[in-house]
Amino acid sequence: MMKKWLIATPTFILMILTLIGTYFHNDNLLRFGVAGLAGYSFLAIFVTGLTLAFQGVATLSCANRILFGYLLTVLVLTLGISIYFVVHN
Repeated sequence: MMKKWLIATPTFILMILTLIGTYFHNDNLLRFGVAGLAGYSFLAIFVTGLTLAFQGVATLSCANRILFGYLLTVLVLTLGISIYFVVHN
């Protein structure tokens, strides 16, 4: 299976992109970063979970729990921010 840091690296890049879009008041970068975070987090959780299921892993290791916890936290926060932007704009 892929190394865990390779799975998490795009989220850091998209977070930086979101912060740059917020700092420079660039709506396109902000939208791309938030949509990318939500989409990538969902796909990473789905693909990683599917891979573990096909490998027959019944219990998650500590590293996998941390990875899934991180990706779920990013997904929930990103969806919350997206809902905030929709309601207030």
